[in-house]
Amino acid sequence: MCPRNSALQKFRCTNCALIIASELLWLGTPAFADAQSDRVYDLAFAASISEEKRGNVSGAIQLLLPVKKLYPQDFELMLRLGWLYFQNEQYNNALENYQQAFSMSNGDDQAALGLGWSLSRLNRCPEALVFFDDVLRKNPDQVSAKEGQSFCDEPGWLILSLGLSSTYQYHSAHPYLDWGLGVSPRISAILDSVFLLDISYRRTEFQADQSSRAGASPNRTHGISVDEAFLSMGLQSSKLGALLTYAFAASNSDYLARAHALGLRGSVRYWGEFVLENSATFYSDLTVWRFAPSWAMPLTSWLSIQPYGALQVLNSELPVEAGLTSTVWNTLGSLWLGCRLGKAKRPTRLSEPSIYNTFDTFRQSVYSGASLRIAQHWQLWVNYQIERRQLLDELSQTHHSLAHYFSLGISLNNIELGE
Repeated sequence: MCPRNSALQKFRCTNCALIIASELLWLGTPAFADAQSDRVYDLAFAASISEEKRGNVSGAIQLLLPVKKLYPQDFELMLRLGWLYFQNEQYNNALENYQQAFSMSNGDDQAALGLGWSLSRLNRCPEALVFFDDVLRKNPDQVSAKEGQSFCDEPGWLILSLGLSSTYQYHSAHPYLDWGLGVSPRISAILDSVFLLDISYRRTEFQADQSSRAGASPNRTHGISVDEAFLSMGLQSSKLGALLTYAFAASNSDYLARAHALGLRGSVRYWGEFVLENSATFYSDLTVWRFAPSWAMPLTSWLSIQPYGALQVLNSELPVEAGLTSTVWNTLGSLWLGCRLGKAKRPTRLSEPSIYNTFDTFRQSVYSGASLRIAQHWQLWVNYQIERRQLLDELSQTHHSLAHYFSLGISLNNIELGE
């Protein structure tokens, strides 16, 4: 479709399109295919530049679309279409073409900048900053990347994110638990780019087959419910962040102990993000201290790894665990795979967030998941985790159980309100 800026522009666009179309007809003749396709490419590129100079950006785009079918792997063509779509404020289309150019060139800076600016205009600044930071690591004086960082540091006065998730869990060979289903809503807000607020709640209902659980006490096997709530407040800047959390977990069963937790999460943004989580969880019989550093390190603009460790202090014990998560992503979503090894007892994991208020000892776990962007601000995600546990029942018998977690969630992210 030709633009309606003026009758002259419409004539020019139509005339160029007819010429290119006539050239395309020759491609059906093998003897002339290569020469004619090159002629079409040169003609369309020149005409597109001419239309852009006249201010007819829509016409410039339309002239290149037939050529894109002939040259789907042409880096310069994808880069130019990305730029034209960006000028025309068609940011999703710009993103698609810049992504193709980025993949073809193995991370070209111009394609990375195009991705960063397109993502920032779609209010996806956390993703955009990955590309701006990557360019600045290679060229600290790159002006456009610096401007992109500044643009992302000036969002609306209020940014809201909403989430809803559900987790089904199944425990094999466990003396007290069989399966459970939990639902968790969550709301996060960033005020004036500095103040953070995060509130989440989870309700989980467990069921168990009493007849199949040796050593199980009748008052612990039916209708177990757990309520968890988390309230976090903090401050952030472009390089630093601090988040203070209060949480509690309550249950109608003495197998799942009541707990109150205080946590402090500090972060430093340098070559990714270094995070230190510190928490104290208070039970009626003991206090569990936990210190957990992690570092999310971007190896490329599409791959990161996050090594993790945790030390607990409870009574005379010092359980230690370590883990690693690898993540790949593009503009459509991400995939991740990770594992944890070691030993943990009643851990409070602020990053999830969760309070594991059981008497089980947590051993190894493996998890994997994916996220998919289904609209501009909407994201769908799924995760599976398998975890090995060990515990003693009331008869002092040792049990080894496998816990399976299947999670599904949807979120509405980064809605900007105000100026």
